[in-house]
Amino acid sequence: MKTEEWPSVGEIVIVKIKEIMPYGAKAELVEYPGKEGFIHISQIASSWVKNIRSFISIGALRAAYVERVRPEDNVINLSLKKVSAQQQKRKMDDWKREKRADKMFEAICRDLKEDFNKAYKEIAIPLINEYGDLLAALENIKLEGDKAFEGLKIPKKWQDKLKEFADKNITISKVSLSADINLTFRTNNGLELIKKAFKIPEKQGLDVLYVGAPKYRIKIEANSYQEAEQELDSVLQEMEKFVTKNGGEFSYEKAKA
Repeated sequence: MKTEEWPSVGEIVIVKIKEIMPYGAKAELVEYPGKEGFIHISQIASSWVKNIRSFISIGALRAAYVERVRPEDNVINLSLKKVSAQQQKRKMDDWKREKRADKMFEAICRDLKEDFNKAYKEIAIPLINEYGDLLAALENIKLEGDKAFEGLKIPKKWQDKLKEFADKNITISKVSLSADINLTFRTNNGLELIKKAFKIPEKQGLDVLYVGAPKYRIKIEANSYQEAEQELDSVLQEMEKFVTKNGGEFSYEKAKA
């Protein structure tokens, strides 16, 4: 659930195609009730677009990049071509998580006989600010219990209800991330340095796979995408620092495993 009235320039949003015209399309911003945007034909796809309907259809859900917002004129310009396939998948996954979490929070509000909008601002927003999203907050509540509320001003009745709900309804599933690494040393002790470089992820319990010189893959599993990404980024930064310090070449590409 979005608490802002308008999206921000540069934000990636979920849109539903409402109307298709020869020169573009109108789309409803699903996360911003009552807001519509326009996608010019030049922003439909990276390739040449002869027939818009070959790329989009009425009712289709897509992730779109917000190019311009003018509230005073009720104008929102959107782009589909500026959203990569990876960004598209990530945004759709995040939106589905958000929808699922909002439905859960509605159920909790009904049980406590609390107004959803008021409770969202007072209870859900602090949890989202702390954990990144509401589902991640519920997952942490299940894992950590009372500790998950430390530093947060959440009333006791809400803490008890959130713990009860999380215990009954939240299943912790592992998230996997991987990074394909290109790693080379043009020195006589290159093999020794490569072994030392890969001791960094191995110490963190990450799997290291040999793909084919100079390419290697490291893989991590965690309770959430955010946790996995943070740990993977930390390892990659440490490896890059070691490799460049020793005169090697290092590059990587991340992907969901």
